Amino acid sequence: ATALKPWVLYHPGERAQQIWANALYLKNTYGININYAVIYNEPGSPITSNILVEDAKAVGTRLAKLGLKTKVQYAEAVTPQLDWGFISPVQNDSDLWENIGRISYHNYGNYNSPDQYRPLMRDFAKSLGITTAQTEMADPNFDNLYSDLTLGGVSYWEVGFSGQVTLPSVTGQTF
Repeated sequence: ATALKPWVLYHPGERAQQIWANALYLKNTYGININYAVIYNEPGSPITSNILVEDAKAVGTRLAKLGLKTKVQYAEAVTPQLDWGFISPVQNDSDLWENIGRISYHNYGNYNSPDQYRPLMRDFAKSLGITTAQTEMADPNFDNLYSDLTLGGVSYWEVGFSGQVTLPSVTGQTF
């Protein structure tokens, strides 16, 4: 569940302002250009595809007007299947996809079993000329990395909430 107030949750301009204001501050204050901005981390109820789309369009338009290079990273859901559930209903919304710079997902669950969703996201992103990323998981190992690279075509891979777990060493090399 989200802690956002309804006037932020259901008003794309309010949510967009949080994102573009941060990106503008970092650019003007520190000279840092943010590549990607996430609308919601692990969207779920009450966040819908429609809310994500409205927010992405609102922030994308504002970022462009401010001369920022930041693009939206979409959808950032907790599993590839849930991520695809936010993508598939809006695949044909060209106004949305002009604001998206990368399709990203988290990978909690059954990491190593081949699934249909990572290839769908990979192929859809490729058709748009954008990249994919796996941006959070809890079981980092070579097999998981390999699956995300081959099934998801990721160009960015990140581990989150791994605690003491890290990629194991192979022939004395630590990744």
